[in-house]
Amino acid sequence: MKKIFIRATIIIISILILTISLLYFPYKWITIVSDGDAIPQYKNPETALLIIDVQRNLTSKDGTWILNLSQTDEMIDKINLLIKKSAKRDVVVIYITNEFLKYSTLNYFTNRAMEENTDGAKMDERIMIVNNNHFIKSRMDAFTNNEFEIFLKEHRINHIIVTGIDAEDCVDKTVKGALNRKYFVTVITDAIATASDERRDQKIVDFKNLGVETLTTKEFVDRLGVSK
Repeated sequence: MKKIFIRATIIIISILILTISLLYFPYKWITIVSDGDAIPQYKNPETALLIIDVQRNLTSKDGTWILNLSQTDEMIDKINLLIKKSAKRDVVVIYITNEFLKYSTLNYFTNRAMEENTDGAKMDERIMIVNNNHFIKSRMDAFTNNEFEIFLKEHRINHIIVTGIDAEDCVDKTVKGALNRKYFVTVITDAIATASDERRDQKIVDFKNLGVETLTTKEFVDRLGVSK
């Protein structure tokens, strides 16, 4: 009887360790912030507006992994204004979405909200689309997509304006990836979203402590000087 108990205990512990490993290590992998070479001193540098992970399953009422509808509804309105104004000032607009493989642990952990090639993983249809600058990532830091980083270099970008979700995850890791490469980073405080107002406010403080510029949508639009 004692041997049976010991064997059962070992089996249970082994299952627990396996389960934790299947969740912990993939999560740690997607949260790593990438390193990279410092960007060159461009002769005529440009600015890019990033729209990060504004995807249907995260922002729609019928989504499978809803973040915070009150914040994301307001955020989408702000982002569209930023897109409209940025396009008039030749700010490069870039759309970024996150997708997981169908059978990956992370896909199931997120209730298949960002499963590759599904409607729910697509950009929220309310977002204004002005070009084909769309990059897909499978980790939080957008710079883990080499094509995205190459695009920024080809367009001589040295300043990125960051919007989107989640402020504590993908926005945060992309900001840090940009700082590692010496980009000048501006976060639009009312065009990012996370689980609660308190957590967003704290994240804004964290960004400021990292040396990131923080502006409201109005402040950034006023800087652009676009009246209509």
